[in-house]
Amino acid sequence: MNITLHKRARTTPAIRREIQQSELSERKLAVKYGISRDTVRKWRKTHPDLFKKSESNHPGLDKYINPF
Repeated sequence: MNITLHKRARTTPAIRREIQQSELSERKLAVKYGISRDTVRKWRKTHPDLFKKSESNHPGLDKYINPF
């Protein structure tokens, strides 16, 4: 799967899922991934369904958005 992240993004969807599922403290997760505790808090309270790909408003156009 090819992921396009903002050039200043520090987390990937896989890291976000791990943050949500982890029982480590905010501090330990922040150190582990090199992010702030605020970022850990943000991803812990974000609902996992937001990571799912939504349907396009323009069917058939998806193949042109990311051809690789």
